[in-house]
Amino acid sequence: MAAWPEYRGSRLVSLHEVAGEDLAPVLDEQIFLWREALAWDLRPAAAAVRRHVDTHSLRGFALRQGHDITGYCYYVRDGRKGLLGDLYVMAKWNSPESEDALLSAALEDLWHAPGVDRVEAQLLLLGGDPGRDRKSTRLNSS
Repeated sequence: MAAWPEYRGSRLVSLHEVAGEDLAPVLDEQIFLWREALAWDLRPAAAAVRRHVDTHSLRGFALRQGHDITGYCYYVRDGRKGLLGDLYVMAKWNSPESEDALLSAALEDLWHAPGVDRVEAQLLLLGGDPGRDRKSTRLNSS
C-alpha cells in the first residue's frame, strides 16, 4: 500500500491499520455532537463502526496525530455504487483541509474500484465553510 500524505502533523492511514479502541475518543465526541445537534442516538451505529473496524471489514481512512486517531471516514461498495457512510474529525483537529483529506482519499479509492460508477453520501455534520472551493474532492472516473 502506498504511503499516505501528512497534513499538519496528522497522517492519513487505512482503517485496516486502526483498532476499534483507537476510534473510541472520536466516536464518543461524535455521539455527543449528534445527540446535542440532532437529538439522535448514534451509539448503535458507533458500536457497529467499532466492531467492523476491529474485524477489518470496513474500508476507509483515519487521521492519526502521533498515536491518537483524530478523525475517520468509511465507505462501502454496493454493486456499481459507492456509499460514504460517515466522516468525522474531532473538533480540536477539524478543518476543511482535514475533512478534505479524508473525503478525497475515500473518493479516490471508490473511483478506482472496478465497476463503481457513482458515489452517494449524506454527511450531515460535515463542518467547515460550505462555500469553500471543493476542487480536491471533485474527482472523476476518467
